[in-house]
Amino acid sequence: SVSPEGDLSYAFTIPTAEVDAEAGVPEQMLTQLRQSLKLLAGIRGTGVIAANGVNKKVKVDLPPGLPPMLTQLLESVQQQMGQMAAPLPAEAVGPGSTWTVNQPLDLKLFKVGQRVTYTLVSVEGNQARLKLALEQYANAQGIAAPGLPAGQKMRLKQLKMTGTSEMTLDLTQPVATAKMNGVSENVMEIDAGGQTQDLKMKMKIAMTLTPK
Repeated sequence: SVSPEGDLSYAFTIPTAEVDAEAGVPEQMLTQLRQSLKLLAGIRGTGVIAANGVNKKVKVDLPPGLPPMLTQLLESVQQQMGQMAAPLPAEAVGPGSTWTVNQPLDLKLFKVGQRVTYTLVSVEGNQARLKLALEQYANAQGIAAPGLPAGQKMRLKQLKMTGTSEMTLDLTQPVATAKMNGVSENVMEIDAGGQTQDLKMKMKIAMTLTPK
């Protein structure tokens, strides 16, 4: 639906979430991850895009009782969904033009900074093709992770995410067609009564958005 101000409200569904096996990953870990990701199939969400292309809001309906790892994954998906729209600059642009958008993001578990650089590749009729380069980063901070056992604390020590996306904007469609690939690496510290352990996580994310 479209508001009088030109804001477009939309809904989306995550049909499947899969794990691609890589050399060196224990089969037991792959099995656990695949079982966990089954919880994500069918999850729904909503969003709002302003008339200038800015994604004003993206919300994934998180099921109760998700493990912290899946909660973080869905938070990442939520933010990447927010980038599958192209905020247009106020001034006129043409093929070859680039512009950068910097913004802070307040996730459920922690706060990050984000930088997205857009490049307008071509314009043909009602369609515009863009390429995106995105980066997320965060300072060391405490993590508000639900479900931690009593006496345990979790702290983010390092986070870095980089990715690229190709997007086609069709002026006759409410949302863009886009493909995104990214790599996220972070280090979290778990403190259990003074005994600390680092948990390192690397995720590769591949996402496709197709309007219906």
